[in-house]
Amino acid sequence: IQAIEARTLPGGKHAEPERRAMMERAMRQGYVLTHYFYDGLQGFETQSTGLNDAYGDLLHNIDLDGEKRRARDITFAREAEPEVVGKKNARPYEKTLDIAEGRLAAGDVAGAQKYAQDALDHGTGDPARAAFILARCAILNGDSVTARRYFAQTVEISSDPRMIAWSHIYLGRILDMEEQRDEAMTHYRAALAAGDTQPDTKTAAEHGLEQPYQPAGRPR
Repeated sequence: IQAIEARTLPGGKHAEPERRAMMERAMRQGYVLTHYFYDGLQGFETQSTGLNDAYGDLLHNIDLDGEKRRARDITFAREAEPEVVGKKNARPYEKTLDIAEGRLAAGDVAGAQKYAQDALDHGTGDPARAAFILARCAILNGDSVTARRYFAQTVEISSDPRMIAWSHIYLGRILDMEEQRDEAMTHYRAALAAGDTQPDTKTAAEHGLEQPYQPAGRPR
């Protein structure tokens, strides 16, 4: 999250010294992997892969011994700076969805929800992406009603095949858990027809058609 916030600082090439200073400041505050992710995200920015898909590779490629050596050279600050959520004008609105994705990937559901809602309320960024993030936050909060509303909104306004397909998959799973099997299967079929060519989408949708969705740990 700290690395994303540093890399998305506006100003083009002229702001690179400020970005690196921001990254180094986060390191001194105890976010010892900020430098690693700051460098790793540079390659990610040139690709079309979504952050959720790239995050696993970024984690897998961490050199733990190297990062431990880097951490030993840090002079840590006595106090951390206040959380950026809640600061006025802390970040341009068009960057908040990147931060929201980062927070969601890190398990900070409340933070992700705040950033995504902020972008949606101000009509900036991609509203479909903001709705998709809010829907996933609602799922993690156990709020299926809100999740259904935001997934349906994503389907209605998005032009991204993957986002549309996975919104349908999530809607199908919610309906399966509510024992509305016929409606659930309609969404799984819609997911297959959305145009996303990724194998995980096809597998999830076909599995949904084969049998009702059962979350892990739920008795059959």
